[in-house]
Amino acid sequence: MLMSSFLGGCSMAAGLYIDKLDVPDREETTAELLGGDIKIIPITAALTARHKMEYENRLQKKRLWAHQLFLDNQSAQERFEYRIGNYDILNITVWGHPELNVLATSSRPGLAPQPVVAFGLGPGGDTDRVAVSTGHLVDNNGNLFFPQIGTVHVAGRTLPEIRSIFTKRLAKYIPNPQLDVGVAAYRSQRVYVLGEVKNPKAIAITDVPLELIEAVTLAGGFTKDADTRNVFLTRDKQTYYIDIEAIYEKGDLTQNYILKQGDVLQVPENRLNRVYALGEFNKNASVLLPPRFFSMAEMIEHRDVEGLNLESVDAGKIFIFRYKDFKYDSDAKTYQGTPEVYHLDASSAEAMLLAANFPLEPRDVLYAAPTGLTRWSRVVDQVLPTLQALWYPARTIRSWENLDE
Repeated sequence: MLMSSFLGGCSMAAGLYIDKLDVPDREETTAELLGGDIKIIPITAALTARHKMEYENRLQKKRLWAHQLFLDNQSAQERFEYRIGNYDILNITVWGHPELNVLATSSRPGLAPQPVVAFGLGPGGDTDRVAVSTGHLVDNNGNLFFPQIGTVHVAGRTLPEIRSIFTKRLAKYIPNPQLDVGVAAYRSQRVYVLGEVKNPKAIAITDVPLELIEAVTLAGGFTKDADTRNVFLTRDKQTYYIDIEAIYEKGDLTQNYILKQGDVLQVPENRLNRVYALGEFNKNASVLLPPRFFSMAEMIEHRDVEGLNLESVDAGKIFIFRYKDFKYDSDAKTYQGTPEVYHLDASSAEAMLLAANFPLEPRDVLYAAPTGLTRWSRVVDQVLPTLQALWYPARTIRSWENLDE
């Protein structure tokens, strides 16, 4: 009974280990894990070079997606000029004719002038109530009413164009009219900065071009949970990848696009960008992938992992568990993927050169297997207290029997 209990402890030993992996030396094989056959792929110099190239190609592909956005940005910089839209509030001043410079809010004739209160953007991008002492509201049809002139369609026009129209029409009543037209409150055009920024908000577009980095700054900057590697911009139902790191780390201002009406800048959270170290490491931990190339070797030596436990690890059995093509299956209503296992024999020093060039991907699990002696030690540590509990009463009974004799 004692022996069966002792041997049975092997199946319950503390710690992580894998019994079903028949690890190849240099050839790809399969093993029955997770309810199916899974490929076990040895990490070689050729495989490492291919994965590193694929990593760079994915980055380049994302950047190419935004090439059309780059071309649009060049054109926007050359021709940018603010055009009046619905709900903007204009200030129109006719010099020498104070009777025309009255408070007004309506675009329709026959309504008594009233003070205007507009919702604009105050310092730092915070939404404030901006009292407009004098102004004319552009209605939802793009029209504006002005004394002597009547209703004028101003939406889609620039300030010089509106000034020219008003000057011509007032010239019928006032000799050589002198007009000044300005925007009291910009309310017609918005861009939206959402997700992992400190103050998600709608930001008004003004007569000064609104660039991407300025919009992020007005939204308070990124939070500590921001995934800056996957920031994207949605424009006209098309999504573009934004290489934020190229701006912040390399000063590549070609990525600092001018934003347009209706643009949505989305900053996702980074909780899915973690990799995990389990098994015979000095510390088991999850590590957040930085927004750059991050290798297997960097993970092993990360400050939260502190390297392999050399007293217990089987250096010939270091694995990466990874799901390829991981996506949501709407039919099964669950996430599906193809599991793969990569094997590194780190028993030789040159193997770490491979680890230093093998890129990790989000949700990778790095596992270091224990030695057989380590597993045996864990079995003993777990079973020995049980044996001692059984041995002690047996010895006591034996002692009583000896006393009786």
